[in-house]
Amino acid sequence: MKNLVFISYSRSDKYFVEKLSQKLKSKGVKFWYDAKIEAGDHWDIKIEEKIESAKKLILVLSKSSIASQNVMDEVSFAMTKDKKIIPIIIEPCNVPMRVARFQQIDFTKSKKEGTKALLATLGVRPKLRNTINLIMGYIILIFIGVIIGFGLAYLFQTDIINDLIN
Repeated sequence: MKNLVFISYSRSDKYFVEKLSQKLKSKGVKFWYDAKIEAGDHWDIKIEEKIESAKKLILVLSKSSIASQNVMDEVSFAMTKDKKIIPIIIEPCNVPMRVARFQQIDFTKSKKEGTKALLATLGVRPKLRNTINLIMGYIILIFIGVIIGFGLAYLFQTDIINDLIN
């Protein structure tokens, strides 16, 4: 899937990932994490397939995720496939050496700022539609004002000329 983002996390961070996935979905980001594994699917095979088809991997960093062999395996596999790794720190933890070299996004100080930085990293641009609509509204009002002004000026000018003639 084009532009798919894989989310690697520890089960103990599931609540955070669910909230994050809602935000990503609302912004049109295509993502996948293991909650989407269906009954009967082989975990390792499905995860490898999704990492291979993803362009980027969001790595949710917490004390439990850095202790998880599964999470570290996912990161290692993604690195061998030259995927862009985007580490996001959700609680203070000792970032493993293999991940420390990547620029990280800190969610510990502000989830709002962290989310904003993550969306920018994923290429999601803020919608300017409301601002553009507001500007266009003002332009239309100015244009209407100018037309009315010219119309009134013409009417007054015509009345003055008629008064002078008569």
